[in-house]
Amino acid sequence: MTAKDSISEQHFALNMLLENSQVFLAFAVPFSIVPLLIMTDDKRMMGQFKNRKIWSILGWASSIILIFLNLCNLPATFVSFNMMPKRDAVVLAYVIIMLIILLMGWTCWDMRKKK
Repeated sequence: MTAKDSISEQHFALNMLLENSQVFLAFAVPFSIVPLLIMTDDKRMMGQFKNRKIWSILGWASSIILIFLNLCNLPATFVSFNMMPKRDAVVLAYVIIMLIILLMGWTCWDMRKKK
């Protein structure tokens, strides 16, 4: 984006930047929210400040919904980048979704193992 670009080109570039930042969040959010919930649910680590049951349930439910929605939107977002054929973009998105799920599972397992 340069100063010589038209207003509509600048607007489009900013929209793409915003969309790309949302894609990054789809990757980053699970790895920040889930460990935080695991730690705040641990009585040994948090002591008297451990989550109450209702807050734990609400936290896990909202996190699972948010992560699910982010991951469901990933294939459409990859297609919208127009960097490769649609079929390849969808396959790549599902491969990345599987990697995120595997890494998230390993992260949860590792955090629980260290208790």
